[in-house]
Amino acid sequence: MKTKRKCVLDNKVYIFIRDNAKLLIWHYYFTHNGDQFRGSTGHRDVGDATVAAISRYKAVRDGEVLVQTTRTSFKDVAERWLKVNGTNRDIANKRKAVEKFFIPYFHDVLKLADIGKIRQSHLTDYIEWRRAYHTTGPGSQNLKKGYKRDGKRVQANAQSYGVPKNDTLNRENQNLNQIIAFAKKEGLIDSRNLAHIDKLDSDGDVRPAFTSQQCDTLIKMAMDRMGEDRGKHIQAQRKSLYNFVVLLRYTGLRPHEGLNLQWADIDLDRSRFDIKKGKTGKRVVPMAFPELIAMFRQMLVDQTVDGVSPTGFLFTNPNGKRVGSFKTSFETLVQACGFKSDDPKGYSFYSFRHHLATYLTGVGLPDGLSVQIMGTSRRMMDAHYDHSNASAVLEWFDNRRGPSGNAGVVQVVAGSGPLLQMGSDGLLVLG
Repeated sequence: MKTKRKCVLDNKVYIFIRDNAKLLIWHYYFTHNGDQFRGSTGHRDVGDATVAAISRYKAVRDGEVLVQTTRTSFKDVAERWLKVNGTNRDIANKRKAVEKFFIPYFHDVLKLADIGKIRQSHLTDYIEWRRAYHTTGPGSQNLKKGYKRDGKRVQANAQSYGVPKNDTLNRENQNLNQIIAFAKKEGLIDSRNLAHIDKLDSDGDVRPAFTSQQCDTLIKMAMDRMGEDRGKHIQAQRKSLYNFVVLLRYTGLRPHEGLNLQWADIDLDRSRFDIKKGKTGKRVVPMAFPELIAMFRQMLVDQTVDGVSPTGFLFTNPNGKRVGSFKTSFETLVQACGFKSDDPKGYSFYSFRHHLATYLTGVGLPDGLSVQIMGTSRRMMDAHYDHSNASAVLEWFDNRRGPSGNAGVVQVVAGSGPLLQMGSDGLLVLG
């Protein structure tokens, strides 16, 4: 928010004081060659501010190096950039990058009190610091996390991370470049010394996929571990993990999509559920496997108390809050199964997603319908299937049933893998 602007030079240069300013400092604003320039004049007196604003404009017009009357730190610019982008749909990820990585490095480590002095070498050093953040840097020190259970404070192992992939860094670095460009438009950085992080080489998709046999083994192991006498709390955790594994195995959901599911999203009568905040937006996912429907029905029974059906998130902690992550417990489950991968990071929840994508392609499901189930980018969809939906997926399976009264078998299979079979109850099963 700012007060009405005061023109100080031929409808070109303006000064103003921000409505929320603690100090009544005048700021300047002008445009030149399509670029906008804003910043502090460093003065409270309107006369001095006018002189400073006009001087700043002439320096830009004449191609001179801007000499700042005040210094603005990287932290101040980054926080103002976040406010300007407050309505951006990706603001949560932008805020995470700024508050967890950018400010801790450029403000706390580098102590960059003047963003105008940021140089290319600083960005190069930042990348090295960011790569080591979770292995030898600040992020490696958070080995434990605390939470309350039954009124007591409990310590547990914190989620662990490795070296970030280039794709992750590229997404974060876009925000860093935008902050630097924002500072340039604010007149805080000399455009002739503008630092910039180039795009890093893509890692490519190297996540391994589970085989059908590995999926079955994981589900059986998760079920067996539920039966171990390890206390009420541990058993509840393991039951939630079992349900989550079944969910991802038969839907290929991204982990955050599964964790964000709420009972209001589930429609058991029509064998489908809604994804409200997927990576590519909203979508409807069909329950094409009876194992998945059985899992949902059992969860509904387990979470119904005194005849009152559950509301809120499907996966919750004993305190009623949504589960943050199953990553650590899933890694333990994979280790218990003895699975090993050539990938340095090993198997992850995304291995279920890759398994289902491969399987659906192998059994001949049209690409457009596969994309609907998986929620991949619309740019990958063929125009003919651009409007496919959950009903079309179920219809595709329905049209491949055998004669009335008999179970039918889908004729297209992947190698020697399991058949997709339509049972007499109309549900898709693995034969």
